[in-house]
Amino acid sequence: MNFGTCIVIGEYAMDRFKLFVLWYKHLRSRRKEFEFSWYYHTSYNMWNCFRWAWENSGTHNIDGSYIKKGKSDGTRR
Repeated sequence: MNFGTCIVIGEYAMDRFKLFVLWYKHLRSRRKEFEFSWYYHTSYNMWNCFRWAWENSGTHNIDGSYIKKGKSDGTRR
């Protein structure tokens, strides 16, 4: 792995982290709308929001559109 590849991976990680934070805040803000504390899988508790924010940050932008990936190296463009 050369230095250029490290920069690309680093940029991807920062983009993913920023999206993760945005998704987490978005999901946590919705917990008052749909509060199902009696059923763990449908609630907007901290751990569910953490998990879904991580999943969403790898596949979707905060507006719901799919993340476009590059052709050869798999990084976001």
